[in-house]
Amino acid sequence: MTLKLPRLPQTQGDWASFQIWWQQVVEAVEAHETTQDDILGDLTAQLELINTAQSSATAAARELARINSYPTPSGILSAADAGTTATVTVASHTRVYPVQGSIDVPDVAGITGTVTGLAFSTHYYIYYDDTTLADTTPNFQATTTAATAQVGAAAGRHYVGDVTTPADGGGGTTGGGYQAPGGVQP
Repeated sequence: MTLKLPRLPQTQGDWASFQIWWQQVVEAVEAHETTQDDILGDLTAQLELINTAQSSATAAARELARINSYPTPSGILSAADAGTTATVTVASHTRVYPVQGSIDVPDVAGITGTVTGLAFSTHYYIYYDDTTLADTTPNFQATTTAATAQVGAAAGRHYVGDVTTPADGGGGTTGGGYQAPGGVQP
């Protein structure tokens, strides 16, 4: 739409009516601008709410992917006599993060490590914490308490599996990587 404004009158007598009309035009334009500013403010506030909701949904989906994640292949744990203590080795494996809705957390391949200084003839649950869901060299931990290794026991907790260390002077043992999502194998 083309804006057509009247021209300034040539005679002074017509200026008063023009000034009144022009004041009305200016006030109308200012009112329109104020309305547009209000609408823009409302839209900005709505966009912030949408972004917050999207961030919350993404975080929830990532958390659900972590809770339902599992190591593959199974049988990734082995324990050996390391002299005065036992050592658990976590073989190279992939952490699988199942797709949750539209959120696809990439699987993490090549995870491997050890836990040293463990007691002999003891059943251990192996876990690590990774809130990024991307760590290929996590700090593996061992506990004799299943609840400590369980998903949900701490932020970013990933359960790997369980294994019993050999007796002092005994041969090596193997354990599993738990492939059911969500927790410690009973």
